[in-house]
Amino acid sequence: MKYLIIRDDDLSYWTSKDEIEEKYAPFLNKGFRVSFGIISDSVRSYNLGNYDTFYQDFDLQKNINENKELVSFIKDELFKNRIDILVHGHNHTYYFNTCTIKELLPATHENLTLARQNNKKIFFFGEFNNGQITKKMYLDKLQNAISTFKSVFNIEPTVFIPPSNQLCDNALKAIQSYNLNISGLYGKNHLSVYQNILRLYYSKFHKIHYPHIYKNITNQLSYHSLTTASSFDDLVLKLEISNKLNAPFQIATHYWELDYNLLSQLSEICNYAKRIGYIPIKLSQILHK
Repeated sequence: MKYLIIRDDDLSYWTSKDEIEEKYAPFLNKGFRVSFGIISDSVRSYNLGNYDTFYQDFDLQKNINENKELVSFIKDELFKNRIDILVHGHNHTYYFNTCTIKELLPATHENLTLARQNNKKIFFFGEFNNGQITKKMYLDKLQNAISTFKSVFNIEPTVFIPPSNQLCDNALKAIQSYNLNISGLYGKNHLSVYQNILRLYYSKFHKIHYPHIYKNITNQLSYHSLTTASSFDDLVLKLEISNKLNAPFQIATHYWELDYNLLSQLSEICNYAKRIGYIPIKLSQILHK
């Protein structure tokens, strides 16, 4: 199955419709498809991508439906069947701890400033990787997000993208309870012996995550990052390996990171994939049961 997936996370109330349209219209107009991760009720984040200055305002949370321009754009593209939308958490909050503070604290300006002033090494945990949150609380988060998909976009979502690409066990169980497929490979302890052997085999002999669809409680597909911290040469190599294995290839990025250089890289690898026989597809289609 040589399918190409472009996955872009973090669309929320705080997203500019013009920025999304400017960056992705050239891809959509060329026949590529984009799978957007939607944060239904995102808190306000500052200095995204900057580990040393990033923080969030937990008191400033907005539903995506309040951004009428963005919602209209998404609805138009859904009608044209050029995109799909995926659940990317509920509010995308971060928590953190340090070497000396084991309790997870909200990633607010006050909390992070104090930790940084004390020169503490900070460890961030994504919204669905907080071991202090129960399965029931994660179920409530998913219910809120799914309700927005239904009421705003008239869509029953089928795919979940873990915020920060992190999942704890309670979160995974909640996601499976809603029968949502997952972008990424998670829950090694829930895999069969055979599946774990396959995972180790591809890692050792092909230097790649298991490239095909994991058929488990819910379906999962690995992704390959295109960010300012990733290697483009490595991304191309992973595509070539996937091509030899006749496997799908999922590129994961963030619109707010896509400067001129990264957009050029995204265009280059997508065009290359198309030349070697990859077919653009939406993530929900390939993970459909």
